[in-house]
Amino acid sequence: MYTQIATIEKKAAIKACLHPMILLVFSVVWLSCHHKDDYTPPQTYSVQLKINAALGNYLTDKDGRALYFFANDSATVNTCAGGCALLWPVFNAPGISAANLGSGLNFSDFGRINTAAGAQQTTYKGRPL
Repeated sequence: MYTQIATIEKKAAIKACLHPMILLVFSVVWLSCHHKDDYTPPQTYSVQLKINAALGNYLTDKDGRALYFFANDSATVNTCAGGCALLWPVFNAPGISAANLGSGLNFSDFGRINTAAGAQQTTYKGRPL
């Protein structure tokens, strides 16, 4: 009989603790899913200007990967082909606009060319990236 009373008391104590915990969990889940009309997602830039103390300023894509130009390229011609193109793929930002460029960059500095293979490639100050 004592065991039954102790078991009933334990169940009542557990129930008393679980009720507020369930309410707390439900409240947290509900609040985290609640939409605010004034939420603005962070800006994603097609191209950004980064600064490195040792290297200076350099361009990156939207994922923060450094952009580069091939020294053998002319102002409007990509000369990287074959194995070179496999190791150093062209950079193309088809939706590039003044609105999605990072701070310190001018839209007029960007352009687009077509490679010998027919791929579109973004240029910066005339240099294929």
